[in-house]
Amino acid sequence: MELLIGAYHKSEYVGKVEEIIRENYPKGVKSLMVELHSNYPLLNQVYSQVFGQKLDDGFFARLATTFDAKGTKIIYGDKERMPNRVTKEILAKQRKEFPISILALTYLDALVLHRRDIAMVKNVQQYDPQVVVVGRRHADYIKRIFPNVHYVAFDFYPKNKLEFLVEDLFVNRRLPDRIVKVRKVDESAKIAFK
Repeated sequence: MELLIGAYHKSEYVGKVEEIIRENYPKGVKSLMVELHSNYPLLNQVYSQVFGQKLDDGFFARLATTFDAKGTKIIYGDKERMPNRVTKEILAKQRKEFPISILALTYLDALVLHRRDIAMVKNVQQYDPQVVVVGRRHADYIKRIFPNVHYVAFDFYPKNKLEFLVEDLFVNRRLPDRIVKVRKVDESAKIAFK
């Protein structure tokens, strides 16, 4: 892995991530690992056959599609992740039965167990992608394991007191080599450069 990008995975940031990759690899990137389930292509195909439409996994699916069309080898690096649409349907059903426990388990894994992070690290070790694009929290964890990798991270500003407190108490941020500041303005966002 040569480049690690910790992004906020909202569709409006896909273009910025593509721009960062093009800046670093003007001739194209050989392999790209994204935060999609390792069986994503198969899940997408089955979902299409059953429901008559493709899975919409937004940010990472768009990145994978764009770079796959350019001949980049795509590595679906998050074997513990379920596609958004499937997750939402399952959680909607389960919330009626276990409203708090599902949420608690999700945060327990994210903050303590790091099951998904560990699976991503194993995929980085096994497949050695040239570029890895995952969510910021996952990227911070990966940076701990690979301290010498060039790390570009997205970060929101300005932050309110609660956001600072949560980061100080629960988030073990790794200092990135470059920060892409994303300004919060109402519900929309504007990108600024540092």
